[in-house]
Amino acid sequence: MDINCDMGEIPRLLKNNVYSDLMDHVTSINLACGGHAGDVSMMRELVRIAKRKNVRIGAHPSYPDRENFGRLELEMDPEELLRSICEQVRSLIRVAEEESVSISHIKPHGALYNLSLIHISEPTRPERIAYSGVCLKKKKGGGGGGGGGGG
Repeated sequence: MDINCDMGEIPRLLKNNVYSDLMDHVTSINLACGGHAGDVSMMRELVRIAKRKNVRIGAHPSYPDRENFGRLELEMDPEELLRSICEQVRSLIRVAEEESVSISHIKPHGALYNLSLIHISEPTRPERIAYSGVCLKKKKGGGGGGGGGGG
């Protein structure tokens, strides 16, 4: 059974070790990668903790909307949205590769997650394309950063 938790969204939870303590009780995390919350520094620290505790790491992309914490559906060009999602996921992949770990899954955040459920019957929607793992491919066309997995 996979026990999963969203992380990297609140800086004080990293500073006061709440995220680290939570990782003692989960098998995977969804790591905010800059859209609604998080930054490279927080991603790196949480990747290191997850690696030490043998916790699988997934990307948690969202609409690029820090003001509303990714909770609102933004009117965006579909290609622009896909680019944003891929940039977020690739940012986490770069950090993970630098720390010698892989990304096991992608779980959209907030309004993006809701759209992935609402539009599940429309497989050409960017939300579904990104969710299915297109961003896990390396820029040069190599393999992805891991298998499927919960989230």
